[in-house]
Amino acid sequence: MDALFLRGGHGRGFGTAELTKTLIKKDETRSGRCYDALESLIGDLEGQTHMGALTVAASLSYADLRGAADKWRENHPRLDAWMQGMDDHPSFKATARPDS
Repeated sequence: MDALFLRGGHGRGFGTAELTKTLIKKDETRSGRCYDALESLIGDLEGQTHMGALTVAASLSYADLRGAADKWRENHPRLDAWMQGMDDHPSFKATARPDS
């Protein structure tokens, strides 16, 4: 989520004076490393509904909102499949964004 925050600000009207292309590229790279790490850990998350799993799911939901250009779902199919299951979890559904 932290790696997406800066880029999310760019989409909310902060000008390029505050956000340089270098910083945005750095955050894109950092986000990619996060998705790769989560994809490699998916076996530890499958079938889990503890706070850690819900935190990962919330972060990925935020990535759908603020980091859509990352195309994390296309590039990380196991993580995407896991997230689709988490989308159906009652506590996750109860707190989902209205637009999701």
